[in-house]
Amino acid sequence: MSVSGAGLPLDPRGARCLIDHQVEPGPGVARDLRRVIRERLGAEAAVSESVAGDAVLMMHELMANVVLHARARSMRVTVVLLDAVGVLMGVVQDDGVGNVVLPDGSELRDEPGESGRGLAIVAALADTCTVTPYRDGKAVCWALALTPTHP
Repeated sequence: MSVSGAGLPLDPRGARCLIDHQVEPGPGVARDLRRVIRERLGAEAAVSESVAGDAVLMMHELMANVVLHARARSMRVTVVLLDAVGVLMGVVQDDGVGNVVLPDGSELRDEPGESGRGLAIVAALADTCTVTPYRDGKAVCWALALTPTHP
């Protein structure tokens, strides 16, 4: 497992994979995986309710983007707890189309539309967020520190 996408220089042996599911994107998949992620994070004493809530929201937004926009055949959803450095990471990878440009986090706005704010929410909540494009798809990775800044 590589964690270099989040810019974290660490030994991956200190990582615990909480979720690693490869699924076919479609109706209900984000809802179903959101429930699984919430359950796994709820079982982790190191992860506060606040961090778990932010993580579930970010993963849901990224999964929904794949389902709604990427026309992907496959989506991989991974959540990793890096105990040694106190970091929770999430990755949503797809084999779909589209270029993801992350807003700077200050672009949250109250617009009347029902969509268009998901990536801004992720950028605002995450301590670190990166997009890695591939020839066939992309991966969006976020990281949250498990510190008092995220009670």
